[in-house]
Amino acid sequence: MLQILTEQELSFKNYTVKCGIVALDKGFLVLITDQADFGIGEVILGTPSMLDGGKPLSSPAMVFGFKNKILSKIITERAAIKLNNPCLVLLHLKQQGIRPEIQSKTVVDCFNKSLDAINDSS
Repeated sequence: MLQILTEQELSFKNYTVKCGIVALDKGFLVLITDQADFGIGEVILGTPSMLDGGKPLSSPAMVFGFKNKILSKIITERAAIKLNNPCLVLLHLKQQGIRPEIQSKTVVDCFNKSLDAINDSS
């Protein structure tokens, strides 16, 4: 049975993004979309650093898709660091005509809102 930790939605300047975070056995699945339903777009795997001392760093690996390489790297690194577990991110962004800065801001803010919801429920 899947354990959905949170599903958040955020709109900014008529652009809406949804983010869901699912707990897995030893990691997390992060779903982000600007469509009505979640889907497979870019697939990125991030793992937190295993080095002791200092700030953990993630090493994201692009598994599939390269359209939003920088944005997906930011989300994956943040997910692996904040959740301190391997994270598989599915970034499904298909809406046309959205300025990159609006898209990036909305996606990051929605993801942060999802992280906050998990921290608030803990």
